[in-house]
Amino acid sequence: MRNAKHFAKRIPDLEILFVETAYPEDQNVVNCTDFIKTEPLGDEVAHYGEFKIKRKLPLFKEIIDKVCEAVPEADYYIQTNADIIVMPHFYVLIYDMIKDGNESFCINKRIIPEDLKDMPLSLLYSVCGNKHSGHDCFVFPARLIPKFNLGDICMGTPWSETAMIANLVAYTKNFKVFKEAHATFHIGDRRIWRSVEYNDYRIHNTNEFARILRVLSNKNKDILKHETIQYLLDKLKIEVNNYKDDRYSKHCKYFIE
Repeated sequence: MRNAKHFAKRIPDLEILFVETAYPEDQNVVNCTDFIKTEPLGDEVAHYGEFKIKRKLPLFKEIIDKVCEAVPEADYYIQTNADIIVMPHFYVLIYDMIKDGNESFCINKRIIPEDLKDMPLSLLYSVCGNKHSGHDCFVFPARLIPKFNLGDICMGTPWSETAMIANLVAYTKNFKVFKEAHATFHIGDRRIWRSVEYNDYRIHNTNEFARILRVLSNKNKDILKHETIQYLLDKLKIEVNNYKDDRYSKHCKYFIE
């Protein structure tokens, strides 16, 4: 991130601020003066459902709210997962995309082999890797945030970014997913969060996504025609039909029947 910020200094009207948010016990994990620290997170998904295995997972909406409170003057926000590495041209690319008329968008990461993890960063940059279908890097204008309905979606489990997609499709004219851009990458793809013992967290997020999408689509049916929403609805149908779990809500069934 520092490398990408340094690379972006060539654009005089581009200011980049790094912001981190965490629970009180985790606030010293990122001990770096480059980051603005928000007020500690206080909520967690355990307050909104029953889960067999206790995991202290934050709500997406609280993360967004804390960052906005810390840096209210921003014109645009970029949300990425903590384990995503950005390429040196990352911020310049985003700047150019916005200037080109892209109001909100997602940049899909690329996956490079885990056995390369000890290589110098400069060499990791040169590995093209393979494209990944997961959505984990969003760019959106600050003015949209008061409109957002992120429900009780939690991070750290499947379907965590789906509510963000639904809102960006609903409130911007041209939300896009850039699937081929070599702009971010992740080392390895173990997906430990897919363990069946955490299925209740997956179901919680799936239900929340379906509920939020139903609310948004009741205001504007056209969002259901968007390519990315159709992709997510196909995933929803496959998941509900495969797991056949009674805990899937009426909102999930609404989009399947």
